[in-house]
Amino acid sequence: MLRLPVQDAAPQPLTESAGDFITIPRPTDSSDQWIPKVRVPTPEGALAQLKALSEVALNGVDPAVVDRAYRELQLPGAPDPGMSVPHSTAADLRLAARMASSGPVPGLTATYEVTHGLVKGIGDQGRFTVVCVLGELVVDYRGATAKGGLGECQSMRLTDEGWRISPTAPAAPAPSAWPGSAPALRAGYRELRDAP
Repeated sequence: MLRLPVQDAAPQPLTESAGDFITIPRPTDSSDQWIPKVRVPTPEGALAQLKALSEVALNGVDPAVVDRAYRELQLPGAPDPGMSVPHSTAADLRLAARMASSGPVPGLTATYEVTHGLVKGIGDQGRFTVVCVLGELVVDYRGATAKGGLGECQSMRLTDEGWRISPTAPAAPAPSAWPGSAPALRAGYRELRDAP
């Protein structure tokens, strides 16, 4: 994958020509679910599942929550959640701000909204795919706000329960760019839109 300099993740102007968009299905099972499940057997379904997972996992930038969320969607033998970009991002942010390594922190709020994605590859007659999502991470701590683009790639396997993280080697790290910017477009990201 294209490697981007760290400054490409900072807020910057959006490109006027964002290219084609990708329509993703809505979760097929979201009632009483911590992480909404997607059972649509397409690469777009895998993108929708990774979007749902990433948005839940990064809420509060807590590495323990990230790990719990990823374990909920892992197949046996999948990569350790501690190796994921969301885990390292949450841990690094807390360390840099001298916060507790996990758990609630008074005055800390964090949201992650996925807006873009890409399909890196498809195999096993569509039952295996590597997908990447890109979104805007906003962290506010006692009135100081920081924001940036964050990308995440995962190898996904379709099961009877829907898309799950596959027991394969970890996917190559996703390029992080400001969503909708020229660097994001160069990396192959396209806007994600929910199906009607």
